[in-house]
Amino acid sequence: MEIILTLAAVLMAADWEGVRISVGLEDADIIGDDNRALQAAVDYVAGLGGGVVEIGEGEFLMEDSLHLRSNVTLIGKGETTILVKSDGFQSKLILDGDYGEEQITIADPSRFEVGMGVTILDDRSGGFHTTVATIIASSENTFRINRPLQADYLVSANAKAQNTFPIISGYYVESVEIKG
Repeated sequence: MEIILTLAAVLMAADWEGVRISVGLEDADIIGDDNRALQAAVDYVAGLGGGVVEIGEGEFLMEDSLHLRSNVTLIGKGETTILVKSDGFQSKLILDGDYGEEQITIADPSRFEVGMGVTILDDRSGGFHTTVATIIASSENTFRINRPLQADYLVSANAKAQNTFPIISGYYVESVEIKG
């Protein structure tokens, strides 16, 4: 019989602690005040097999979800660590978005930028057939996203993109904790 242990299992079995990194407005390993600083810390810790991300006091502007990774613990400073969603806005699609496509073309690109979280929907979606993704590239008013569209979004059904997303998300993750 072959036994395979993951790094996380080895750390837990030996009662060891993985990497610990801090994010904050000052006096931290990563200095920043937005989702990019927080995400950099989470990705770094996850890349080393897991550990702790300590989020300091202050407000952190979220223009996309903080995407959780397996074996990462987030520790905030209670009520003094505040993740603030960016102001809301939207734009109509000017080309239909087809199921499986990984880009959208919008009428007003002025407030959309690479790294931002978006939701794509139309009047037929009903909150169910929506796509939540992150913009990963742009060219004028066309934006590439990191997930395929989950439905057809029709201009004739008022298709739109808006900067809505969960503040914290975790897809297919395990051994995650959020404290403080």
